[in-house]
This record gives sequence, C-alpha cells and structure tokens, in this order.
Amino acid sequence: MALLTALAIGGLALNVLGGLKGASDASKTGQVQSEAALRTGQAVAEAAEKTGQVISEEALARGEVGAAVSKATGAAVATAARTTGQVVAEAANERGFVAARAARDTGQAIAIAAQATGAVGIRLATYQAGIARNNQEIARLAAEDANLIGRELANRRGIQTRQMIGAQRVAQAASGQVVGTGSALDLTSGEAAFGAEDVLTIRNNAEREALGFRIEGMNFVAAEQLAELRADAAGIEARSRVNIALTEAESIADIALTEAELTGRIALSQAEAEALMALFESEITAELSILEGESTSRIALSEAEQTAAIAMVEAESRSGIALQQASARRSAALLGTVSTAITGVAGLRASGII
Repeated sequence: MALLTALAIGGLALNVLGGLKGASDASKTGQVQSEAALRTGQAVAEAAEKTGQVISEEALARGEVGAAVSKATGAAVATAARTTGQVVAEAANERGFVAARAARDTGQAIAIAAQATGAVGIRLATYQAGIARNNQEIARLAAEDANLIGRELANRRGIQTRQMIGAQRVAQAASGQVVGTGSALDLTSGEAAFGAEDVLTIRNNAEREALGFRIEGMNFVAAEQLAELRADAAGIEARSRVNIALTEAESIADIALTEAELTGRIALSQAEAEALMALFESEITAELSILEGESTSRIALSEAEQTAAIAMVEAESRSGIALQQASARRSAALLGTVSTAITGVAGLRASGII
C-alpha cells in the first residue's frame, strides 16, 4: 500500500514537473524568438542605415562631380569665348590695318598720278609758252623787217622819182623849154606828187604789215601769258589733287582703323559677356547639382531612417507577439499542470491513497 502510494505520488509529481518544464520551455522559446526578431530588426535597420549612408554619399559625390564638371565646362566655355573674342578683335584690327594701308597706298598712287599729270600739264604749258615767246620774237623781227623793207622801198621810190624828174628836166632843157615854169613845171610837179604818193603808200603798207606783225606778236604774248597761267593752274590743280587724294586716303584710313577698333572692342565685350554668362550659368548649375546631391542625400538618409524605424517597430512587434505567445503557452502549460495535479490529488484521495 505504501508502495502504491509512493508510485502514485511520483507519477503525479512527474506530471507536474513535465508541465512545469513545458511552461519553462515555452517561455524560453518565446524569449529566443523575441531576441531573434529584435536581432533581425536591428540587422535590417543597420542595413537600411548603411544603404542610406551609401546612397547619401553617392548622391553627394555625384553632386560634387556635377558641380566640378559644370564649373570646368563653364571655365572652358568662358576661355573659348574670350579666345574667340580675341581672335575676332585681332582679325578686325588686321583688316583695319590692311584697309588703312590700302587706302594710304591708293591715295599715294593717286597723288603720284596727279603730280605726274600736273607735271605733264606744266611742261606742256611751259612748252607752249616757249613757242609763244619764239613766235613773239619772230613777229617782232618780222615787224622790224617790214619797217626796214618799207623804208628801203620808199627810199628807192624817192630816188626813182628824183631820177625821173631830173630826166624830164634834161629833156625839157634839151627841147628848149624853160625848166621849172609853165607846163614843164606842171609835169615835174605831177611826177613829184605821184612819187610822193607812192612813197607814202609804200610807207603805209610797210607800217600796216609791221602793225600786223606787232599785233601777231601781242597775240603771242597773250598766248605765252595764257600758257604760263595754264602751267600755274596745272601746278595748283596737281597740288590740290594731291592734297585731296592724301586727305581722303587718310580719312578713309582713320575710318577703317576706327571701325576696326570699335569692332574689336565690341567683339571683346561680347566675348566677356558670354564668358561671364557661361561662368554664371556654370556656378548656378554647380549649386543646383550640389543642392540636388544634398537633397538626394537627405532623402536617402530619411528613407533609411524610416526603413530602420519600420524594421525596429516590426521587430519589436514580432518580439512582443513572440513573448505574448510564449506567455500564453506557459500559462496554458501551468494551467494544465495545475489541472493535472488537482485531478491526480483528487484521484489519490478518491482511491484512499491519501
């Protein structure tokens, strides 16, 4: 009887111990599951944070690279713009110098041609003046010859008249006429009158011929003076053309140089404006790239933090559920153990063992 009692009590004790062990195992299992859920959540959170940090660093790096590329591009564009402006300015200056040199050369050529033309005109007019002087001298000599010839012819006519009168007087005396009276006087007087008239006519003709030559000489003097005036006018015109050609050439050269200088300044100003605009745009693009990188970085970090927080919340939730389930299983195991103990004690009492 004692043995049966001991066996019954031992079996009951084993049942109770088994229930307690099941409760303990349920509690341990819930703790392990809870810790595993927390570790998993922590790992997911750390991975999310690392991923966010990597994405953030990559975004910042991309922003810095984009900013550097933008600045380098802006600097290259600015340098190219300034170089282009310098080239355009130098080309404009070179064109201006070439145009100015061409204008001066053209003006010099025109001036030389004008001088040559003026020199030809002066030589021609001087030659014509020399011919007029020679003709004037010839006309003067011709007038003197006409006067000499007229005097000589008049003298000869006078001699002839005197010879004729003498011959008439000799004839009258030979015929017995009284010389110097009556009809004899009339005859010699008439011959003398005719002779005097011829002498006067000869002298008048000679004077008219000489006057014609003198008038012709005066015309040659006027022609000489006109030729000299033409020579002076040719010289003045040549000098005027030279001055006009050189002045116009210098004016054209100054205009060409001024236009070239203005074109060069405009080209340099436009190039500088383009360079500044390129640098400004590159700075703006660089700032936008950096801001975009920072924004992407902040978004990545924020998303990583949110992912980590969600992972921790989910892990804590799973851990709490595991603990709750373990607690429920432990409670059920304990209740089962208590129920078994109560039932066993009741059975032992009913059998009279205790």
